[in-house]
Amino acid sequence: MQPDLATFKREVERLGLTRNDHLLVYDSVGIFSAPRAAWLLNAYGHPKFSVLYGVLPRWIKEDCPIESGPSPIIPDRSEYELAGFDENSAREKVISYEDLVLNFKKPIHEERMI
Repeated sequence: MQPDLATFKREVERLGLTRNDHLLVYDSVGIFSAPRAAWLLNAYGHPKFSVLYGVLPRWIKEDCPIESGPSPIIPDRSEYELAGFDENSAREKVISYEDLVLNFKKPIHEERMI
């Protein structure tokens, strides 16, 4: 489920993120939730992010230092600017379950939305 614009904006502001930040996206499994986070950043027009594949498991395996717990909140950073963002274009990147099922029922020679 894709969060609405207000939820996305509130959460990135709560973390103190700005559009100027280059975000490094990774997860604890290797490559599980990081692609979803990257997809959401792209859908909402965040200009700079990278997905790091398998970084955390390797970091732990090499006995490097890690921190755990909630991310620190940085309340003094500026408001997250949604410059050039079109909420409708983000919603167009998502189809409903019903549309997905109908899409796979189409004959193979018809145009399919994937």
